[in-house]
Amino acid sequence: MQFRVLVCNTVAIASLVIAAPVWAGGTIKIDEVKSVTAGAGLRSGMSFVENSAPSGEDYSKNISMGSIRLYFGGTLHENISLEFNTEMSDCQGESCVRVLDAVAKVQISEAFNIWVGRFLPPSDRSNLSGPYFGNQWSFPMVQMYPAIFAGRDDGLAVWGKLADGRLKYQVGTFKGARGPSNARDL
Repeated sequence: MQFRVLVCNTVAIASLVIAAPVWAGGTIKIDEVKSVTAGAGLRSGMSFVENSAPSGEDYSKNISMGSIRLYFGGTLHENISLEFNTEMSDCQGESCVRVLDAVAKVQISEAFNIWVGRFLPPSDRSNLSGPYFGNQWSFPMVQMYPAIFAGRDDGLAVWGKLADGRLKYQVGTFKGARGPSNARDL
């Protein structure tokens, strides 16, 4: 536990001290078409509350590590790419790693694309954001519909852009909820 607190403190302080641009990923080109990418994301937080420390100090301090995401991708062919993303976070008091996305993408043309695997299903505009990209800390409540994890589900989607990109369509078929509970932690 001491080590985890030390790591959280170090990451929180470093994120405040280093205010330079950050590049959390890289691409390795295999040839003109094929490539492999890797990246990472970290979500942490800290709070200082005045006059609330049980030890009698002026401030209580809470530094936490929300989650860590590892992103992997690759281009196999000019029309075929793969994506695999994970998230490590707190699962009922213990750290666990879960599959966030595992998707194969086939781009026939700008007007016709096929995605198959685990990913964010086509839904609403708030689905374009998440805990790493939204302007709020909590994930949008509308995303609490039946999902495996973080709004993701297993399925197939077809999408494309028509009329010079002015019209975008998305349609998909997904597993959805199984049973009375929406919680499906796979």
